[in-house]
This record gives sequence, C-alpha cells and structure tokens, in this order.
Amino acid sequence: MFEEDTYQVLSAGNHIREIREPLEELEHGAALQRPSTPGDIITTGSKWFDIVHDFDRENSYEPGYVDSALSNLALQISKAQVRSPGLQALGHYQGPEGIADVIAKIEALKWPDCLERIWLIVRQASQ
Repeated sequence: MFEEDTYQVLSAGNHIREIREPLEELEHGAALQRPSTPGDIITTGSKWFDIVHDFDRENSYEPGYVDSALSNLALQISKAQVRSPGLQALGHYQGPEGIADVIAKIEALKWPDCLERIWLIVRQASQ
C-alpha cells in the first residue's frame, strides 16, 4: 500500500516511455481525467494506493486525508481478507508526519479480525 496523490503523479515514476498514441488522443484523455478524492483507495492489481496528497491545493497534505485513507483501508482489508499487508507510513513517507504520529493513528483504528500484522514501510533518514 503506497502513499499517492489525487492525480497519481507520485507513482508515475521518473522513466520516459515511448508514446505511440496520437497527440489528439492524449489531449482528449487528459481532458477526461478526474482526480481521485483524498482518502480514497485505488487498486491496481496487487498494489493499493492510498490518496493522501492533493496537488491542486496550496498545502497538498492534510492530516485528515490519512485518517480517511486508513479508515477506507480497514474496509478494503476486510473485504479482501488481507492478513499481512505492507503499508508505507502514510503522511510520513512523502509528507510531514512524524513516524510516532503515524503509528499512533494506525494503533487507534479498529482493524478487521482477518488482519494479523501490518508491515510498516518508512523512509530512510537523510544523512
């Protein structure tokens, strides 16, 4: 489960791929694209993306985004009967939250009975 933004820019990567679609088709697709809502969960195969950033806002991060994403995540875990997910420390990985605050939010939430453990992924401290 990865920290993501409303337009999925964070997961886009920094690689350049060859574009085969005509420019008009790309423009049309871009015009139709609608942002996700902070707190939403997007699934792509076995990857889940938790929307906790909104780049349309001056401050792209709000603590409430993580609260909503974690609540929605608990529902998705229950539906999919996930037992042991890996979870980026939402709000800490790309945001300003301290790791202790993230852990407190995770511990405060009522998780489904199927969940055995959460593997928390944190960013390495800069040196």
